[in-house]
Amino acid sequence: MRTVSLKLSATIQHEWAARSIGGSIPELDIEGPYSSLIEVSEQCCLEIAADCRFNLDPNGPETTVGERSAYRALLKQCETALAVPA
Repeated sequence: MRTVSLKLSATIQHEWAARSIGGSIPELDIEGPYSSLIEVSEQCCLEIAADCRFNLDPNGPETTVGERSAYRALLKQCETALAVPA
């Protein structure tokens, strides 16, 4: 199984900790603070991309400009990583 490297901004690290993202994305259910660089499965990357899209949706949860920017950047990383053949 191929893994994907993602760089997490401090905003995403804080958001995921505050939201307990592991409840939504089981692979991210880890103890302690999130690292700025994580390795996840392709499936997890797809789930992260879906979470980013949800948080960017105008009808989704209220987010700040900074949070939207962080989710947009993470979504771009996911899409780029998933577009690269294994």
